[in-house]
Amino acid sequence: MPEPKISCLIATHGRPHYLNLALEFFQKQTWPNKEALVLIDSDDLPIKSTIRKDLLKDVNVIRLPGRRPPGEKRNFGVMRAQGKYLAIWDDDDWYAPNRLADEIQPILQNKTDFAAFQTDIVFVLPEKRWLKLEPGATRVIGNGLNDTSTVCTVESWNKAGGNSSSMIGEIHDMLRRARKMKMRVDPVKNKNHFVYVRHPSTMMGPRFLTDHCLMAKRPYTFSRSLEDRYLEACRRDG
Repeated sequence: MPEPKISCLIATHGRPHYLNLALEFFQKQTWPNKEALVLIDSDDLPIKSTIRKDLLKDVNVIRLPGRRPPGEKRNFGVMRAQGKYLAIWDDDDWYAPNRLADEIQPILQNKTDFAAFQTDIVFVLPEKRWLKLEPGATRVIGNGLNDTSTVCTVESWNKAGGNSSSMIGEIHDMLRRARKMKMRVDPVKNKNHFVYVRHPSTMMGPRFLTDHCLMAKRPYTFSRSLEDRYLEACRRDG
């Protein structure tokens, strides 16, 4: 039986260098049947001219009218998605090649309605610092989940009401509603599948890092050259 299509939702604005990294990680996925929906604002850069041509396979760039918060962009993307399954794909985080193939399994096996990787490692720019996120941090909801790595079906997304219109916590709001509706929201063990990247334009501030993180080592799957590429993206995109 062929693998079902997974639609990856990339909400972005003014981050062409991070976006190229995100699409590179998308193209390297071992899951063959996939699409990326790049969701941008009407006043954003001419994205197609800034994306490397070799990264455009199975990529659909959708320009929305006006300027929309990330959650509204993803909700619009769900309406245009060709796949039955969805994956939130942040434009600045790192995903290993086996991210989709491993994370979608509990959904395919009907063991849960929403799955997300357990929060583990934070890469901080421009300092190139590695931190371990403690359980109970405000960015995670329960069982150590990091909501920016959520996967689910289109049906579950719509049943839970989709992302909220908030600039912060829009995915958290959806997963909280899902739990109130007795839907299943469960963790997937993060075996070097995912790294949360924090930089000056993200919402996680210095106090969060002081209160909720410990020093950590760079994962072996994240090369020093990739650190440098992320630093360059940080310098150019902010």
